[in-house]
Amino acid sequence: MAKWLLIVGFLGSLLVLTYGTFVREQPEFEEDRLRYPYAPLPTKRYEFEDYPRWTELALLDRFGYRDLLLKSSRVIHQQVFGESESIFAWIGEDDWLFINVGDPNRGHDDKPTLDARLSDWAEAYAERSAWCKANGIEYVLLLAPEKSSVYPEYLTEQQRRRLPEVEVNPRLKEMLDARGVRCVQPLAALLDAKKNSLIYHRNDTHWNQTGALIAHQALMKELNTKPGTGYTIDYKAYSGDLNRLTGTSKTCLAPYYTHPIHTPMWDYDHPSRELLPQKARPKHLQPKVSANPSANGPSLVFLHDSFGEAMFNFLCHDCQSVATATTDDFEKAYILAHKPTVVVQEIVSRKLYRWAPNQAPAKQPTD
Repeated sequence: MAKWLLIVGFLGSLLVLTYGTFVREQPEFEEDRLRYPYAPLPTKRYEFEDYPRWTELALLDRFGYRDLLLKSSRVIHQQVFGESESIFAWIGEDDWLFINVGDPNRGHDDKPTLDARLSDWAEAYAERSAWCKANGIEYVLLLAPEKSSVYPEYLTEQQRRRLPEVEVNPRLKEMLDARGVRCVQPLAALLDAKKNSLIYHRNDTHWNQTGALIAHQALMKELNTKPGTGYTIDYKAYSGDLNRLTGTSKTCLAPYYTHPIHTPMWDYDHPSRELLPQKARPKHLQPKVSANPSANGPSLVFLHDSFGEAMFNFLCHDCQSVATATTDDFEKAYILAHKPTVVVQEIVSRKLYRWAPNQAPAKQPTD
C-alpha cells in the first residue's frame, strides 16, 4: 500500500508541475529582468550550440508554481529566521541593498593568501599587456569598485565589520604599476561625484549610468580623449538584481542617458562572435560591434563583466569603433579580428578576491 501511495504521489506531483509549467497562466514576473523567452528554431551554428541552454533557462523561468515557491522561501527566511533569503546579499541601512563581500576566501579550498591571488592577477595582466604591445595595441585595465566601497555609510555596523580588511583595487594597482601595466581606478572620482548625484542603484549590485559615466570619463582621460557632453537624462523605475537575492521588491529611480545627435547602432551578428566561446546570455550581454567614424577616440575592444554594460553607449559615442565581449579572459582571436588601437578590460573588485584568471595568456606574446 505504501508503495502505491508513493507512486501515486510521485505521478501526481509530476502532473501538478506539468500543469503549472505548461498550462497554468504564468503570473507577473517579479524579478529584476524579463523572463527568458523560448528560443526560436536555430539557423546558425552558434544558435545550435546555445539552443539547449536557452531552452533550459526559459523552462526554469516557467517552472510550475515557481512564484509560490519563491514567496514561501522569503516568508520562511524573513519571518521564521529573521534574515534575508540569501547569504549572498545584505540589507543595509535605509533599505539599501548590497552584495555580500564579507568572505574573500569563498570558493577557495586551499585559501591562498590575498597577495598571492593578486600577484597571479597582476602577472596575467602584465602578460596580456605585453601581448598587446607586441601586436601594436595599447592595453588598459579598468577596476570597478564595489558599492560597499563607495557607500559604506549605508552598511550596518555588523556589515562594516565583515568587510575585507584590504581594499583590493589600490593594492592591485600598486602591483600593476610596478609591472608597467596601465590601470584606471575611478574610486576617488566616484567618491567625489556621489556628493552631488546618486551613482549606484540602491537595490542593485552595479553603478547606475551616472556612475558609469564617471568611470567612462576617467577612462577617456587615460586615453587622452575628451569625453562627449550634451546627454539628456530620463529617470525610470528600476528593480535591481539584489531584490531577488534578499527577497525584497524595492524599486528606485534610475537615470538613463541618451544623446540628441548620436544614437548607438549595434551589430549583434558580426562574424567575429564566432571567435568567442559560445555561452547563453541575455541579448544585452552578447558580443556586439558599433562604429562611429566621426568620434575622436580610438578603436576599442572592450572586455568586461556586468559593470561594463552601463558604459556601452558612452564608449560608442566617444570611440571610432567598439567591439564588446562579456569575459574576464583574454580573447586574442577576437581582438585581432577587430584590429583595435586599445584593448580595455574592466573587472569588478570582488573577483580579484576570489579567484585567479582561468585562462592564462600566452607566454610568447606574438604567437
